[in-house]
Amino acid sequence: MSILELLAVITSLFGIGFSAKQHRICWIFYLVSSLLYGKIFFSIKLYADFILQIIFSLSSLYGWYSWRKVQDSIAAISIQPVSHQNLLKDIVLGGLAASLFGYYMNRYTDDALPWLDAILSCYSVVAQLWAAKLYKANWYLWIAVDVFYTALFFYRGLFLTAGLYIIFIIVAFIGLKEWQSVERLQAQKS
Repeated sequence: MSILELLAVITSLFGIGFSAKQHRICWIFYLVSSLLYGKIFFSIKLYADFILQIIFSLSSLYGWYSWRKVQDSIAAISIQPVSHQNLLKDIVLGGLAASLFGYYMNRYTDDALPWLDAILSCYSVVAQLWAAKLYKANWYLWIAVDVFYTALFFYRGLFLTAGLYIIFIIVAFIGLKEWQSVERLQAQKS
C-alpha cells in the first residue's frame, strides 16, 4: 500500500458516498480519485485502466456539468427514465469497444491482463455515462463490474484497492436502493 493508493481510496469513497446520496459534489471526488488511480494503474501495467482513468476524469467534468442542469444546490437529483432498448444499445456498443480495445491491448502492449482490463474498462465507461445521465441502471452495471475488479486488483496485489471495490459493491447496492426510493417518490409526484 502506498500513500497514493490510500488517497485514491479515500477520495473514491467520498465520491461513491455522495453519488449514492445523489449529491453533485461526488464528481469532484471522482475527478481527484481518477487522477490518482491513473498514476497507479500506469505503474502496474494496467494500461486500459490508466486510459479509463483519463476518461473518468473527463466524464467527471461532464457529470458535474450534467448534474448542474438538474440540481443547482446540494439537494437530491431526479433520476431520468431510459428505455431498455437504449440500455441494450449501450451494452452492445460497450462489448464492441471492449473487443477492439482488448485486441489492441493484447497485440500492441505489455498490459498484464489485456482482455479483462479492456472489458472492465469499457463497461466502466458505460456505467459512468449512465451515472452522469442519471440512469438508475448504472448501479446494476457497477455491481457487476466491481465484482470482477475486486478479483483483478487482489490478483495484482492492490489489496487496499480490492477492499475499496468490495466497499463499492456494498455502496452500489445501497445507492441502487436509494435511487429506487427516489424513483418511487418521483412517480408519486407525477
